Amino acid sequence: NCSNMATVEITSRASSESFGVVKYTGGIAGWNGGTISCCYNGGTIDFGQYSGGIAGNNIRVVENCFNIGSVRAVGKDVEETSYSGGLCGSNTGSLRTSYNVGRVTGSTGTPCVSDSAGTVRDCYYYDVALDSDAFTDGLSKEEMETEEAFEGFDFSEIWMFDEDADYPFPVLRGAAQICTPEDNSDLFGGGNGSIWAPYQISTAEHFANIAQFPAAHYQLTE
Repeated sequence: NCSNMATVEITSRASSESFGVVKYTGGIAGWNGGTISCCYNGGTIDFGQYSGGIAGNNIRVVENCFNIGSVRAVGKDVEETSYSGGLCGSNTGSLRTSYNVGRVTGSTGTPCVSDSAGTVRDCYYYDVALDSDAFTDGLSKEEMETEEAFEGFDFSEIWMFDEDADYPFPVLRGAAQICTPEDNSDLFGGGNGSIWAPYQISTAEHFANIAQFPAAHYQLTE
């Protein structure tokens, strides 16, 4: 059982050039050849040709995990294909009973796994995780808040809904509480800036306040 809430990134162009392109990056593991179970990532993944919220590359097993962090894959140059997945960038193993909430970008970004020759079973994603019409089977916020939507998940032993937390989606039993953003709702029309509760924008004053929180999520309202 483990979690990550920190940002994974290359912090300078010099370090990238010194070590070459980073092939695999992930919130829990860059390259997984074992079993990753009952883990979650809340940090931002912002580099690597193969990037995943849980693992950049999985050749064995990822199960009972979830990602709420943003994922972006970056190739060595603009012509090189990059693979970003909410859970795994590449999967030749088994990916099961897991879900993604974080926003995914990259040349072949997908909500759960980008490049998969392995098996993917009972994996789900929040329907705002990817700005693409190619993926139409995501779960709505209302569906994400129900056990029935997560077929295959064990809600008696592994998963639960924490009614005392601000995070509305399934969490792992015994795991640390999900960190939610600081409450700045007085600067907007509502929300907390997370992907599941974006700040509500309806006035010029709300728009002006966006500059204070560039990494937050927003929704335009009337």
